[in-house]
Amino acid sequence: MEPPSTSARKAPCYALPAPVYTVRASKAAVDALSDTWARELAAFNIRCMSIQLGSFRTSVAESGNLKIASVNIDGYDCAHEWVAGFNQFAGKERGDPAIAATKIIELISNDPTRALPMRLTIGKDAYENAKAFYQGQLKELET
Repeated sequence: MEPPSTSARKAPCYALPAPVYTVRASKAAVDALSDTWARELAAFNIRCMSIQLGSFRTSVAESGNLKIASVNIDGYDCAHEWVAGFNQFAGKERGDPAIAATKIIELISNDPTRALPMRLTIGKDAYENAKAFYQGQLKELET
């Protein structure tokens, strides 16, 4: 089972509901910076890659790590629903961080001269989100 937020995501690096724009903007900025670095630093044999992860079982979602306000603010129903879903699915995410870490280390270590992908998407949910995002971008471009 995946948290409800994964099916609602429209971009590879956007994991939160619409009201959480600062997090979304920060992730998009890091992705854009990584893209720029990959292109500009390649001439110096410096590799750079944006890693876009899906849902992974980590301690982040454990009850002691997430502080939730006792009062909900009207107009933020999407955010409240996301938090409820986050709590419900905590610890049930499909992704295994140890497997992801191993794949990342293998990719960057096996052949240091090999070009890296600008974006590495790990996890079925991350792949589906990235695919939907780029298909949407292409559709917008073609209209």
